[in-house]
Amino acid sequence: LTNASKTRFFCNIVKKKQHSFLLKLSRKKIDEMNILLMLILTILMMVSAILPNNNTNYCKLGCENPEKKHAVCANRNEKLIENCPPDTKIMPLDDIQAIILKLHNERRDFVASGKDERLPPAARMG
Repeated sequence: LTNASKTRFFCNIVKKKQHSFLLKLSRKKIDEMNILLMLILTILMMVSAILPNNNTNYCKLGCENPEKKHAVCANRNEKLIENCPPDTKIMPLDDIQAIILKLHNERRDFVASGKDERLPPAARMG
């Protein structure tokens, strides 16, 4: 073997060892990042468990503050709030409630069955 070929041979060995070292280093960094991510997620889960739950039952809301009325409170006695146009009417939904429910269920079934190509089919529809 010539000196040039010996040099190339040893350079290739050194490059392979460096590459192997860098791969090990990269794997170590990835493992460290995964551990850090798991730690952060664990802390976030613990904090969210400690914080008070803000589930509001909107069905039980009252109109305790008359200065800040939401639409349901403002229309409780079929009075319209000030910023509604003068020709606005409160209409009961009794006549169309069944139609709305039927259309909603048809659309939900369409999406869940996978017929809507923009969305995947539902995993658990029963």
